[in-house]
Amino acid sequence: MKRIISILFAVALLWGCEQDESTFAPGISLQDLSFTPTPGGAVMHYKLPSNDDIVSIKLRYQDFKGDKVTVEGSYACDSLVIVGFNEARQGVPGVVTLCNRQEEESDPIDVTFDTHDSGATAFFHTAEVESYWNGFQLTYTGVENASGFANVFYEGIDPLSKQPALLFIDRIIIRGGEHTLKYSLQQAQDEYTIVVRTEDFRGYTVKEKAYGGIKANYMDLLKPENYSFICKCSQEDPEQKLGMVYLFDGDAKGYNALGRDADDTEYYTFLAGPDAVGAPFIVHFNEPQVPASVRLYTMLNVRSFNTKGGGIFNQCYYNRLPCSVSVYGTNTPDDKDSWVLLGEKEEPREAALASRWCSRAPGCASRNMYEKAEVDEAGSQYFNIQLPISDEKYTDIIIVVNDVFSVSPYNWPENDRNYVTFNELEVYVKR
Repeated sequence: MKRIISILFAVALLWGCEQDESTFAPGISLQDLSFTPTPGGAVMHYKLPSNDDIVSIKLRYQDFKGDKVTVEGSYACDSLVIVGFNEARQGVPGVVTLCNRQEEESDPIDVTFDTHDSGATAFFHTAEVESYWNGFQLTYTGVENASGFANVFYEGIDPLSKQPALLFIDRIIIRGGEHTLKYSLQQAQDEYTIVVRTEDFRGYTVKEKAYGGIKANYMDLLKPENYSFICKCSQEDPEQKLGMVYLFDGDAKGYNALGRDADDTEYYTFLAGPDAVGAPFIVHFNEPQVPASVRLYTMLNVRSFNTKGGGIFNQCYYNRLPCSVSVYGTNTPDDKDSWVLLGEKEEPREAALASRWCSRAPGCASRNMYEKAEVDEAGSQYFNIQLPISDEKYTDIIIVVNDVFSVSPYNWPENDRNYVTFNELEVYVKR
């Protein structure tokens, strides 16, 4: 009974502040109105009367802050969008009126509607923060038609004041569907506290939650002298400067090939094949390790490969670069049944050149680099296969290139013998 009285009082207050004495009957009833709850609000469906003098319909209500809101519709559509709510509510009061051409309003019709949790509130129903390499990962499943923002922070030390502070990391738009976001943190800690604060599309803070005890898991680059690389189909050619040694010479960008013309057959890189697609590239650790990440680098656009005679690259470099890679862990590499899939990554083989991970590779980029200063300024490019957090150690990891990029959109010769190239290999393991 108290709730009914409160609703009637709210409706009366709302109407009394907004509406002068009415001048005509509404001409519609509650049967012409219906409401559908949505995240952060609702939709009012209506059917206006067949009356040429009626031009619009208005709904008045109060949002979650108590601010008065008026939304208006016409014959051009049959629904109004109600916004301004965060947590789900039932029986929100409102009043509906019709407006005529004389800008007069009808007698009010009292209504109530329900709302669902907004995206900024529902975000925390599924949000999880878990440890990840050199930082953490944030996962959530947004509701359909979700809206709002999430601001991500961590507790650290302010670099200026040297005092404990909440340090901003990212601001994300909350969207429907499943999402996984990974973050690396600059300040090393044994454990982190991650704070997520959501806000609605109007900038109001909705909810905040702290995720403490997020364990730090760091990875380090494993030096090549701490493992062996085994590839039975590697092209070992000292004259053409091809071989496994160039995977570990520290030249990830391709400085050694800088400025060489198309007819120069000294490549200073690694090439495997034929039939290297699907073949195992084995990394054998000197002692068991927890693998964390594998990076395959491309040579930047430092030289041309479109040799008239074709050469071993057959006029094209980038259609030998990986677009799909799987990484396995094992302690018995000769027993394929023992291989455990640790991670995989894939890009569309027909993707536009500019969207490929190797967009600055020879043939992909619009022009070659001719000066060392250009290469110095350019960032390196690599295909990174990140592996999940684990404590499982392996004596070997198996890298399998499942596919390479196509030559699309150009009419270069196809890589029909399934060669594979990458310019540098880096293996990261748990610290």
